[in-house]
Amino acid sequence: MDRFPSFFIPKHGCCLRENTWIQLEAFYEFDKAALIQEVVNSAIDRIGVLDPTMSIELVTCATHSQDLTQFQEQELLRQIETMTT
Repeated sequence: MDRFPSFFIPKHGCCLRENTWIQLEAFYEFDKAALIQEVVNSAIDRIGVLDPTMSIELVTCATHSQDLTQFQEQELLRQIETMTT
C-alpha cells in the first residue's frame, strides 16, 4: 500500500469537470465554525459538494493513510459512522 492513498473522482462525478486524483498526503485539524467562516468571508473558495456516497468513499480512503494520528483516524471513523446512519 502507498504511504499516501489517492482517491479518484471521475469527470462529472461531482462538481469537477475533469477526471481528478486527490492525493491524501496531509491532514490538518480545523475548527468547523472557523472553516465555515473562511468560506463565508471568501478566504476559501467552495467549488461544490460531494454526494454522501462519494464523501464516505473519500473518508474511508483517508483512513488508510500511514500518516494519520490515532485521534485523526478515530475522528474519520466517527465521521463515516455519522454519514452512514
